[in-house]
Amino acid sequence: NKSERVTYVFRDTLQSFIVKGLNPQYASNIINAVVHFYRTIAEEDFISEEDFKNLPFKTIHRFIKFLDAKGFGRFKTVTTSDIAIKHSKPHKRLDRISDGGELRPLRVEEQRGILGGFDRQLCPYHLELMMRIALSTGARIQTVCTIRVHHIRSAYRKIISDNLSCIEIQAGNGAENEGYLINTKRGKLHRLLLPRKLIEDLYIYATSDYHQSLMGRSYYGKDDLNYLFLTETASPFYISKQEIQDRQNTDSHYSVNSADFVQNKGDTVRMNLNTFRKKLKSEFPDVGYFKFHDLRATFGMNLVRRLESKGYKSARILSEVKSRMGHSSIATTQEYLDFEQLGERFEKVSVEFESELLSDYMPVGSDIQ
Repeated sequence: NKSERVTYVFRDTLQSFIVKGLNPQYASNIINAVVHFYRTIAEEDFISEEDFKNLPFKTIHRFIKFLDAKGFGRFKTVTTSDIAIKHSKPHKRLDRISDGGELRPLRVEEQRGILGGFDRQLCPYHLELMMRIALSTGARIQTVCTIRVHHIRSAYRKIISDNLSCIEIQAGNGAENEGYLINTKRGKLHRLLLPRKLIEDLYIYATSDYHQSLMGRSYYGKDDLNYLFLTETASPFYISKQEIQDRQNTDSHYSVNSADFVQNKGDTVRMNLNTFRKKLKSEFPDVGYFKFHDLRATFGMNLVRRLESKGYKSARILSEVKSRMGHSSIATTQEYLDFEQLGERFEKVSVEFESELLSDYMPVGSDIQ
């Protein structure tokens, strides 16, 4: 009789607690741990099925459909049990996109406020440049902070010699022009398309006396492979994988300028951003709380809206956004299109703001014919 077996009794007890307010997902995790325990002792031969007078549960195999990285429907087998506790997934917030975390694309008014904050110099100039890179490319914080002076010098020479309006900088494993030095999520190749004006501003910053003095006190010294952004203590805002390897190499010639080793992971950027947010709030009340990573989602949504305003079909938009954002799965890219379609039900989306608001720092989609 199943009702007398301890596993089923325990499952029923948990379900009674759910009625009294226990989180269903928490209860599901507990019963899954019980199932895992029984399966482990059986797999490790601590006990066999013959040793049970009655099996603690019945194993069930189910097929679940999902979309692969290219958007094709696939099926996978999932193993569960008849004592599993069903629960619904947490409701997804309509103002969030799941892309390496719950991201909030900033509204047009908020983007205007941020640009206004830049004009009023409410944040350090290096933070402004970092945010402009993120808004122009969708780059994550580890990518922005590990761009090297070499990449900007090289890009600047190219846009001047070829009179380009924008230029690509590759980042991650397999990237051209020393792009492997730039950190990306899991080393994935990411193509960053930066507008000419931003490259010019970054070049001026990289060659300024201020930055050169920081480089002179930093680990890599006045070498073009040094970071584009350094803290006031001449440390990177985000330690690169390459620097960790270089420091482990006792023969590295860079050790001559070695400073105290601090594995920064963007905390200084976040502190600077927190101060900037507080100043913005007092002068631009429309700007809500946002994280650096939200700038990535903002870029993605600006790109979707620009492409839609040009009359592109969903399939083309999906392909272009996936490429620009460096998504591994097309399901993640689909979140941006779904967000836009949902958003249209609640507020009118303006596309005229593109030329006025974004022309100074991100020609999103301007390179698409």
